[in-house]
Amino acid sequence: MGPERFTHVMIISSLVTIAGLILIFSSSHFGTSMVDNWMRSQSSFEDFGVDTIFYHLHIQSYTTNFLVTGSILFGVGLVTLVGTYYHKLLAEDKKEAPSKRKTSMHMVPSRRQSRRPRV
Repeated sequence: MGPERFTHVMIISSLVTIAGLILIFSSSHFGTSMVDNWMRSQSSFEDFGVDTIFYHLHIQSYTTNFLVTGSILFGVGLVTLVGTYYHKLLAEDKKEAPSKRKTSMHMVPSRRQSRRPRV
């Protein structure tokens, strides 16, 4: 994966994480707005409007839907962010590893040199 692709994946996963947080924290507002629209559509067909039990049931279901959707988006975005960052660290570590090995091989004695003769 090139550096541009890492950047794109990080930006997209950050946006998904932020969208999930917005849905989580605004779920009650979005749910109430959806129920108000539903209630307006129901009251135009009937003279009596909507029963309060159905109103509260729909508020709870719409709010839960937005909460679950936000949680899924937040989780997927966060896992993608952490996985991409970890993958980037591993890729950078692999690039630096050969140069570290050459310098460290000369400093560390080999196994044969460090053994003491048996008595």
